[in-house]
Amino acid sequence: MSQTDVLVVGAGPAGLTAAQELGRRGIRVTVIDEYPTAGGRLLGQLYQAGDHWWVGRQVAEQLLSDISGHPAVRLRLGTSVSGLERRDKGWVVEDTSGGEPAMARAVLLATGAAEIPIAIPGWTLPGVMTVGAAQVMANVHRVRPGQRGVIVGLGALSFAVAQELRWAGVDLAGIVMPPPPRNGMPGWTVEEEWRKMAHLAHLAPTWMRPLSSLLRRAGWRRRLLAGAPQAGVAVAGTRLRPNVAALAIEGDAAVSAVVLQRLNGHGNLVGEPWREAVDFVCTSGGLRPIPDLAAAAGAAMHYSWDGRYDVPLFGPCGDTTVPGLYVAGNILGIEGAAVAMAQGQLASVGILRHLLGKPDGFGPEADQFALQLAEARRHAPLVFDPAWAAIHEKVMADFQRETREG
Repeated sequence: MSQTDVLVVGAGPAGLTAAQELGRRGIRVTVIDEYPTAGGRLLGQLYQAGDHWWVGRQVAEQLLSDISGHPAVRLRLGTSVSGLERRDKGWVVEDTSGGEPAMARAVLLATGAAEIPIAIPGWTLPGVMTVGAAQVMANVHRVRPGQRGVIVGLGALSFAVAQELRWAGVDLAGIVMPPPPRNGMPGWTVEEEWRKMAHLAHLAPTWMRPLSSLLRRAGWRRRLLAGAPQAGVAVAGTRLRPNVAALAIEGDAAVSAVVLQRLNGHGNLVGEPWREAVDFVCTSGGLRPIPDLAAAAGAAMHYSWDGRYDVPLFGPCGDTTVPGLYVAGNILGIEGAAVAMAQGQLASVGILRHLLGKPDGFGPEADQFALQLAEARRHAPLVFDPAWAAIHEKVMADFQRETREG
């Protein structure tokens, strides 16, 4: 059985940053990731932040360069974790490589997030993908997902990917709404989709930003969004069409058209549907954490009715209710890469305290990383879901109560 001090699951921004911090202190770290290339979501990110560009691939390359200078850190890519069991105050970790299980004194789960697809008629046709898949195609593989497409679903990622596709020379018919949910099917209502607009006002053209306060009022929000031109409003290099819903995707062997219809101020379909020619469709149902390994390892969890906000209870340094098990990054909630990196740094402090038996040690480092986390949140260019702030507050309070009672 191979031995390591820390096993990190996930080679994204949180996992790599934690490995970097631990490696420079001589801690033996093994990083496992199912993807053949390290970097996670960083690999597809490209956007302008103030006066400079955030190029995720360059950030990942810098992290990997730093890690390469620490011989105690080892990467194992193209490998998935298949078993995680606490044994003798340590962890036995099985994976899909076919080799012997690894024994670790601590485990960091940085498993990230998954996209939520939108199931509308025709969504299984070739040419239908999530916005994240389109982002990877364009920014990582330098392949256009098609010649002309449409994005179905609001959200920060929709706008970010729309801009990136424009830079890649892809024509978009715009960002439209999903169909209103019917017959008890899961999904956001039109009103819930529209409510997201109030938190994305910073992405709007300058002339529209004074309207952001009106978007927070239900009555005005319905009037403004229902009254938008059918062709939409120019945003992020495309057209936002808040009163147009995608009803179906059509095509024989691949996507050839999307069926659209107008929405009124109450979110109901009105008028006659029409078709617009497209050869690809991106769906944007949002992101959800992937906490499955934490739950399987016995960590206390916070659950939501639809799974979008399922996260492990966690403390200030990524501690869970299971000794020696830590979490960082989007497994804690959907935020940007800079936030995930700061969480990875804080988790490294928690892990060092555990390994060295110093529960109050490394105070200055913890304070510095906590400050960097607050700064990363304050300057985040995208707020994926404003609900996470309140959820984090509740989850951390529940963690404190669980650990006190335990």
